[in-house]
Amino acid sequence: PLHERANIRRVVVATYQSASGAGRDAMDELFSQTKGVYVNDQPAPRKITKQIAFNVIPHIDAFMDDGETREEWKMTAETKKILDPAIKLTATCVRVPTFVGHAEAVNIEFEKPLDDETARDILREAPGCMVVDEREEKVPGLRTKYSTGDVPPERAARVSCTLGLPDGAGQVRLASTDPSVQPSFNYQYLQHPNDIRRVREGIRMGARLLESDAYKDVVDHRINPTDDVLADDDALDNWIRETVGTARHVSGTCRMGPDSDPTAVVDQYCRVKGIQSLWVVDASVMPRVPRSGGAHATVLMIAERAVGWIAES
Repeated sequence: PLHERANIRRVVVATYQSASGAGRDAMDELFSQTKGVYVNDQPAPRKITKQIAFNVIPHIDAFMDDGETREEWKMTAETKKILDPAIKLTATCVRVPTFVGHAEAVNIEFEKPLDDETARDILREAPGCMVVDEREEKVPGLRTKYSTGDVPPERAARVSCTLGLPDGAGQVRLASTDPSVQPSFNYQYLQHPNDIRRVREGIRMGARLLESDAYKDVVDHRINPTDDVLADDDALDNWIRETVGTARHVSGTCRMGPDSDPTAVVDQYCRVKGIQSLWVVDASVMPRVPRSGGAHATVLMIAERAVGWIAES
């Protein structure tokens, strides 16, 4: 529909394709290599040309004489065949270290003017196309914004402080008796006094780091928080609450624990208590958010153990 409206002249596209695109053997290879990184016993690549774990590989299918891969050639040929042989297209196809899911980043040049809102409207009306763009705001008018003052965002950098192993906890509750309705989450960020204290100290540590000799030729000045805010606990706490975000490593909604813990959902083998032949094997069984940079590796190790327990049951 966009081509019919404005005539596509040129396309630059990068595809990001998961291991599943290369079949089950590639998915197994991603799993075994990821596990091997953490136990220092990493298997050599077999199905995929290079190590896929913690890596991205701009090589899908065989290379051709002109330097393109067959996957990239196929994208060009199919686009010209389906839409218009006059369209100029450049494709880069990349294998990424995820088990399932493909994505594309597409830059399109049109012959006729076409603004972004009109393009969205056209795609919304197109059969079989779903536009997922602006998410509904829980608080109208409140959205992530740049906090760079008069400095252009592209000239600013950010240092983040991440809270691992928090003492506080949120809540997840059923929002309806209809199982298709999403549950209600209340994260209750920074409600525990030790959590806000640790983040406060982390922010100040980051500020001191930027003032060190290592950054003297990199950093011109600190934009936020200001010196006055940084020096006052209450003001800094308010600034943190105004700017806090989430890394979305939510865990613990089906937490593992002993029978004496009334909030525990699964036992030490990931079995749901009180129900036969039902296991939960994901980040929700973690009693606390891990301290590491992400929950991915931890979930893989949980799954590795749980597969054995399930097979033995």
